[in-house]
Amino acid sequence: MTKPKTDSPIIATGLPCPLPDCGSSDAASLREDTSGYCFSCESNLAKGWLDSTDVVHAKAMDVRTLNKAAAKGRTVEAVEEKLEGSSVVAWVPRKISQATMEHWDVRMKSTPFGWEVYEPWKEGGATVALKVRKLGKDPKNNPDKKFYWVGKEQKGLWGKWLWGSKGKYVVITEGGVDALSVSQAFRNQYAVVSVPNGHGSLRNAIAHDMEWLSGYENIVLLMDSEVKAQQSAREAARLLPPGRVRIRLPPLPS
Repeated sequence: MTKPKTDSPIIATGLPCPLPDCGSSDAASLREDTSGYCFSCESNLAKGWLDSTDVVHAKAMDVRTLNKAAAKGRTVEAVEEKLEGSSVVAWVPRKISQATMEHWDVRMKSTPFGWEVYEPWKEGGATVALKVRKLGKDPKNNPDKKFYWVGKEQKGLWGKWLWGSKGKYVVITEGGVDALSVSQAFRNQYAVVSVPNGHGSLRNAIAHDMEWLSGYENIVLLMDSEVKAQQSAREAARLLPPGRVRIRLPPLPS
């Protein structure tokens, strides 16, 4: 099922899905017109699906007052709950080895609605958020371009906690799969990170983690070859110290 065709903006996320076949504690969202959408079961929710009291709280973005399950949508407990039953295995269709998945602590799990991949965001050694990639029923035949967050959506560079605060090279990729692939090509020994939401988030991610990036002598922007991605790379490069930036097209030279 596709998202509802409506211009009504989303005013709250991390809400429990009311559908009995789903039961997600944090994947539903509320729109200003009181309709909703669940990112877990991909269902449209009719107007008025929350009662009036809950709508008042949600409009104030105070989702923690809804109920205990909804409160978990922004906490580490929600992350732990989502990771239950997941495992670190090779991502065979993407040719990502189990060793690389272990290095990045990327996990997979089969759910009633299909396979999911969990990209962890960490602070102080703890996983504080997950970017969830939905693969569908058949992970071998799926464009895997559907995402949702568990915990607070992150703004910086994914994977920076894996590497030191300084080094000779760091590669910034356009997505999580690209980061895993490049890291694997480097035997998981050299700094590779990814922007959180495609090339459009590159500039903000770099600005967010400028202090960390300043510790690297060479910064390689590895974006897709499409025009918009290359334009994003050129714009982001202006934020970085002159002489340190290299813009490259995939694949990387040997």
